[in-house]
Amino acid sequence: MDFKIKKEIEKIEIPNELHDFVKLGIIQAKEETKTLVPSFEKKPVKKRWSQKKKFTYLTLASIMMVGLFISTAFISPAMATIASQIPYLNQIFHSDSILDSVSQIIDEEGIQVSSSGVRYLPKKEVYIVLDGPIEYYNDTKEELELKIKELLAAKDFDAYSINISQEESYVSKQKEKNEIETLYNKLEDNFNKLGYQAINISIDPSEEAILINLNSSEKNYKQAQNEIEKEARKITNNSSTYKNYDIKIANTKVEVIKAGKGAEIAPILEEGLLSKKEFKVTSIGYTTNSLTFSIYTSIDSTDSKSRESIKTLKNTINEFLQSEEIKTIVEGEPVTIKIFNKDNKIIK
Repeated sequence: MDFKIKKEIEKIEIPNELHDFVKLGIIQAKEETKTLVPSFEKKPVKKRWSQKKKFTYLTLASIMMVGLFISTAFISPAMATIASQIPYLNQIFHSDSILDSVSQIIDEEGIQVSSSGVRYLPKKEVYIVLDGPIEYYNDTKEELELKIKELLAAKDFDAYSINISQEESYVSKQKEKNEIETLYNKLEDNFNKLGYQAINISIDPSEEAILINLNSSEKNYKQAQNEIEKEARKITNNSSTYKNYDIKIANTKVEVIKAGKGAEIAPILEEGLLSKKEFKVTSIGYTTNSLTFSIYTSIDSTDSKSRESIKTLKNTINEFLQSEEIKTIVEGEPVTIKIFNKDNKIIK
């Protein structure tokens, strides 16, 4: 922990209850460290991002203090001041993601939803689709939207709009459900007789389409695709309901790829940089075989005002990469950051 921040912390009068909580947490950290890191080689699991990290006892205690400041900064102006000195991306590293935070609000309030999430295209928004009649939508929308606004403000995220809508999905009648089940069984049986095993068959009345995922080698896929499509069309031609349905066939190969170090860093960069307007970040990518991150922005390099945006973005990223948490993850491996302007040209 930075010496200046440490000295400021020592000046703060901490309420007794909070002091006891910190003591209890550090004691627990000691015990967990004894159990999880007897040789300082095993890596304890970081709760939020579900990735193993190598922390010593002092780092564990520091993390608890960071989390404490972020969650209780409202207790005193002094505490808020110290919390504000924690680098922006590191605050995200030690807190729940926006998606988890939204889900927590939904669960705590007992809100009925059919889907929810965060998307960045065509615009950045938190979206929630309520599951229920129009009366439920009208009764729920305003208060839920207020809670999401408070959440975004607390995280200092200003790039998102909030989209709360009512579920309007296609609802099959019981007769149609029975017809779908009958068609599904017939397709599956006939495919098996041909010697093909479908990973998944999906019949979608709302799109008037039949989606078939095969498990076939690249060598045999073309032949399998032709035979499966021919058989499926023969079956649907005998049905007035499914005769004109599109038949879409894909070949899915399941491959398990071990997550690299980049997978531990990318989610924090993505959420942190995409969530604030000042960074002007539109998307983020990284290569799996090296720690190279590509940051795409809407920055116009010819604009004289863009220099400040570029400087802020670079400083924020560098501050994060130089932190002890990230140094522990990369273990000395070089990290390359490429920042692109709105014309997809690298910003020097």
